[in-house]
Amino acid sequence: MTATICADDARAAGADASASARVTAVIAAYHSADVIADLLATLPAEMNVVIADAARDPALAALSARAGLEIVSLDRNRGFGAAVNAGMERVGTEFGLVLNPDMLLNPGCVAACVDAADRAPDAGLLAPKGRGQTHGIADADWTAGCFMLLRADAFRAVNGFDEDFFLYFEDRDLCARLNAADRRVVTVADVSPRHVGGVSTDTAHDNAREKMWLWGGGAAVFVDKHRGDRHGAKVRSRLRSMRLRRLGQTLIGAAEEARAARI
Repeated sequence: MTATICADDARAAGADASASARVTAVIAAYHSADVIADLLATLPAEMNVVIADAARDPALAALSARAGLEIVSLDRNRGFGAAVNAGMERVGTEFGLVLNPDMLLNPGCVAACVDAADRAPDAGLLAPKGRGQTHGIADADWTAGCFMLLRADAFRAVNGFDEDFFLYFEDRDLCARLNAADRRVVTVADVSPRHVGGVSTDTAHDNAREKMWLWGGGAAVFVDKHRGDRHGAKVRSRLRSMRLRRLGQTLIGAAEEARAARI
């Protein structure tokens, strides 16, 4: 059994090596050197990598020995989308693979994405499998920015990420614009990388209150930009639901306090 698994992994790694000639990984970094090292270890050695460094982090220098790796030092931290845009400017391959620093790729992940892109030439963005998806390719309104295989020409045709978003909702906005341009956003059932989750923002934004403030800021920009379309309506509905839920929690808490006082 173990030998079979190893053979399967070896075949998948070989497929990744072949596909990686068409892909450049783009990583937006902000004091993320410790987790990026783990990510790089899961990427095909043949793949070119661009790290857009918004912190001018000297710790990244230790990674520069990797063949095909380029570090782009940004003048300041202008947010996730701005960093990815800077990285995508250096991409000369057919695809740019946008990755959070805290992603880990399984063998065969890159090859499966590129194969799906070949089967869906109108897709501008390919992402890991959606909830409940068991096979094939499925259309999506939006996907998270932690893993996006972008067809470089489609990304540039819609002018990349909107840099008015600092963090959060820039991915949803990009997906809306790609879909509107008939460059489909799709999820691929055979792609399921591991996202450690939250690690890439822990150092920069290490408290829940600040993250919530950034999320709210992104939501406000999105709703204002997409006022009158279904994408903006969905986010507005979610925001209303969150406000009602918080109000309900407050009322329940007050009722419980009143009951405790009577007892």
